[in-house]
Amino acid sequence: MAKKDPMTVELKVNRASEVSGITRKRLMEHVVKTSFSIQSNAKRNIVDMGAVDTGFMLNSVGSRMASPSTYEVTVGAEYGAYVNFGTRRTPPRPFFTKAFEDERSPFFSGCATIMKSIV
Repeated sequence: MAKKDPMTVELKVNRASEVSGITRKRLMEHVVKTSFSIQSNAKRNIVDMGAVDTGFMLNSVGSRMASPSTYEVTVGAEYGAYVNFGTRRTPPRPFFTKAFEDERSPFFSGCATIMKSIV
């Protein structure tokens, strides 16, 4: 997983062309599942952390296929980074960071399981 900018997480299968068809398919299914989990968790965190005013930021969280081997999870609201990281005057409410971190370990262990199954 790589961070593209403060409010985008990019999940990518590197060297996807070197992986066999069935394994590539399983890895991409895992990437898609993880991106939707991050999206869902971020939305839940926004509500749980009391960061809903108009609902714009909540509705701006989404995921999309950026390329055949890459999914992105983004927060479209321009002020999302200020809510997530805080400012001088407001404490951070890390809805997006927490969603990403909560999925990091399951993502890598799932990838390892898929790769071990081909050995």
